[in-house]
Amino acid sequence: MLPSESLIMTRRLLTLAFLIFPIISSQAQNVDDLARGFANVPKAYRMKMFWRIFGPSLDKDEIDYQFKLMRGAGLGGVMTFFTYPIGLDNPEKGTKNEQFLSPAMLNMFGYAASAARREGLRFGVAGGTGWPYGGPSVSLEDSAQRIRRVEVASTDIFRKLELKPNEKVFAWYSRDKGILQVIPSLSLSSQDKFYAAIIGPTLMKVKRPSLGAEGYVVSHYNRAALERYLAAVPEKLISATNGNIQSIFCDSLEVYGSNWTPELPEEFKKRRGYDLIENLPALFEDERPSAPQVRFDFWRTLAELHEEHFTKPLGEWCRKHHVQLEMEEYGTPPAPLTAYQHIDVPTGEQYEWQGFSFSRYPASGAHLAGKRKVGAEAWTWMGIPNRLADTLTDFKLGSDYHFGSGINELTGVDWAYSPRNAAFPGWLPYYGPVMNQNNSLFPYFHYLVEYVNRCQFLLQQGKPVAEVALYLPVEDCFSKSSTDQMPLDFLLRDHFATGKLTPEFGLKNASDHHSNVIHSLITNGYNFDGIDFWTLNRSAIIKNGRITCGDGDYGIVLLHKVKTIESNALQRLFEFVQQGGKLLVTGFEPSEIAQHGSISPDLLNKMTFMFGTISDQTHSNVRYLGKGSVTFVDNEGEKEIAIALKVMTGAHDPDVITLPNLSNVAFIHRQTPKSDIFFLSNTYDGSSRFVAQIKTRLKYVTELNPVTGKAIRRTAVRNANSIYQSVRMTLPRKGSTFLIASKDPFPGAIAEQSKSVEEIEMDTLKWNVTFAGENPPAPYQTVSLTSWTEWPGAKYYSGTAIYRTTFAWSGKGPSFAELQFGAVHDSADVWINGKLVGGTWCPPYSIDITRAVKPGANTLEVRVGNVMANRYIGMPREDFKALRAVYGNRFPDPEEKDVMKEPAPSGLFGHVVLNVVR
Repeated sequence: MLPSESLIMTRRLLTLAFLIFPIISSQAQNVDDLARGFANVPKAYRMKMFWRIFGPSLDKDEIDYQFKLMRGAGLGGVMTFFTYPIGLDNPEKGTKNEQFLSPAMLNMFGYAASAARREGLRFGVAGGTGWPYGGPSVSLEDSAQRIRRVEVASTDIFRKLELKPNEKVFAWYSRDKGILQVIPSLSLSSQDKFYAAIIGPTLMKVKRPSLGAEGYVVSHYNRAALERYLAAVPEKLISATNGNIQSIFCDSLEVYGSNWTPELPEEFKKRRGYDLIENLPALFEDERPSAPQVRFDFWRTLAELHEEHFTKPLGEWCRKHHVQLEMEEYGTPPAPLTAYQHIDVPTGEQYEWQGFSFSRYPASGAHLAGKRKVGAEAWTWMGIPNRLADTLTDFKLGSDYHFGSGINELTGVDWAYSPRNAAFPGWLPYYGPVMNQNNSLFPYFHYLVEYVNRCQFLLQQGKPVAEVALYLPVEDCFSKSSTDQMPLDFLLRDHFATGKLTPEFGLKNASDHHSNVIHSLITNGYNFDGIDFWTLNRSAIIKNGRITCGDGDYGIVLLHKVKTIESNALQRLFEFVQQGGKLLVTGFEPSEIAQHGSISPDLLNKMTFMFGTISDQTHSNVRYLGKGSVTFVDNEGEKEIAIALKVMTGAHDPDVITLPNLSNVAFIHRQTPKSDIFFLSNTYDGSSRFVAQIKTRLKYVTELNPVTGKAIRRTAVRNANSIYQSVRMTLPRKGSTFLIASKDPFPGAIAEQSKSVEEIEMDTLKWNVTFAGENPPAPYQTVSLTSWTEWPGAKYYSGTAIYRTTFAWSGKGPSFAELQFGAVHDSADVWINGKLVGGTWCPPYSIDITRAVKPGANTLEVRVGNVMANRYIGMPREDFKALRAVYGNRFPDPEEKDVMKEPAPSGLFGHVVLNVVR
């Protein structure tokens, strides 16, 4: 019997309260709240995983089993995502691929939502299968549309167009005669060339769809088309769960080639004040003088239509149905930063922390819209193209890259739904990384989850602090690009990059990605948000030389290689500088105004006052205007930018200064009414020692270690009349920490002590090693700790190795004892005298064993897990012929066996040292 409508509504309202109340009212009010939340992270702050459902094929027992594993690992929720079949129907194993949205599938989905609620997991679902939104309910009329141009000789003008389904000729034109309305009445010569502007569907279909969800991508410019799609797909998903869904997800915008909607000509004329049809030649031909302006207005109009006809109504629909919208609002079609006001949890994806990544973009939009949670599709393709060799240290580094980009809520890629009866490696997506019960690192996954949860709790407190607004050259991107496609996210990312452009995924690519201008900001202690002309014109408040918008509050605006500025944004920047704001211009100064038609003398004068050529400056490279100034750097050298930033100190002091000046430390500063929260991450593959000068007027400084959960009261030094506290720091390679400045002492923090540590070498220990799991190698004895892949029968083993030994301790127990391993590949639990003392899964591979050591003989047991790739590459290649014969080729072949020629190092390595204080 179905619940009554009132009961469903009550559940949904409770669900909404469950989601929103922690965000609004569970903000830590003082250090006591911070201490409690850090020690025991509330569920609302715990990370989620994408729960990837293949087929769709689901089983109630498997749903219950997997959700229990997730809860046990400390996860806070799942984002359900339906995708392509990966296993054939098998009645003996109870495996059946159901049609998407069939009664059987919806019934199982409803059960999953209830099961998640029973386990205390937040439950969300993507608003369709694969991406972008679309499927069989989308007609050609509602699908993504485009305008394209075809060149036709006069003799072939009616014969060679080769129109595709639902396409039609929108207009004809020639270079000499312009727009032509009636082709047959013309007198044509064989030398004439004509062009047909053709409109119609792109015919793009949903990528990686589930069974029965194949179909066209819905138009992202057409509100009516979106509403029909929402009624056909997400409405049914929500109805199947009796109010147990808390959020709807919309993946990155990858609507390739879509640049049209039937309303565009009318909307263009209404918004831009001139006729698009009459200017079609300029839209398609670079050499036309008006081409840059027409293209700017073309993409500007489409971006606004996308926000108003897709993002805004999607957010309204979610609120009407009492669910949150989590959305990756970037890609193609382009979107203004103002669109983030319609999204509850703006969500990112990439992790180039030293660039303007696809995580920095939504973080900027979230801050400008006052959204406290900024999500990320975390870890995607960290080890590209190897899905299965990512270690928990890699996961941590990827998380830190996200955090350093402004993200504070991770949804990890990927928890793959895989039935227990599926042979190893189970059901896997074609991309990585992958986590579930089949991953040999899963027993240690909870350590990573605990780390992320602690970070998320602290990074969701208060408001972000960033002094610099980085002006995004949307005008240049629009005006210089072709009509065919507008990948604004990539264009902006690459605009700020220096040197060789890197691919979009992979930890190595993220590490290699570099931007002189962004790197200069970070190295000199400034965090930043992107800002665009829409934000300046629509929602920014300019007062007393500062720009405020949402949670953003900026005293410096940086323009990097901006050639063209939208006319109203130029006036806003002029106002900002006159009132005392600082403008930093790097590379070259703007020289054009994005405005169709004539430009007023007043606007041209303002352009000249602000950006007159560098050689005209009477104060070297600084131009003073009203109470503010414009500083020029005629290249993008980091030293020159650093000098310019130092000129701006005073009211615009940086947030974090490292001494010596380090280029590898990512940082985030957040501020509550009673605390300053600083996140510091060492992205370098080596330890870093430095003095951190943190901008705060608060007295007490506490270091919170998000890996161990420990709090240490630090000895900070304040210079006379300084706004900075100085703290001596040591961060291990790929290490991270929090510094909390507060008015009152942090409860439970241990006082910092200088210890005279004695190092006891333990190289003579004899280790007995046994293996647990499927097809274990033979036991092994060793004194020298090397990779077990070098041992007999263990080369392709993935699983757990149990290292056992004994050591003696004379005298009373030490006041401090720490085991330090040379390296652990890749994660381990440590047991002393039969007691689990904790895990070591990331550098510096040390663990406190003080409370477990006793006088006399002590037993030491270390249970080590390695990556699942070793076993996988030792197996025969997977054969997908039978699967593809039934369902078609829906995913690419895996590449591990091609790129991973030898198994990854495994086990305990190097020296073992006991660090003690007697």
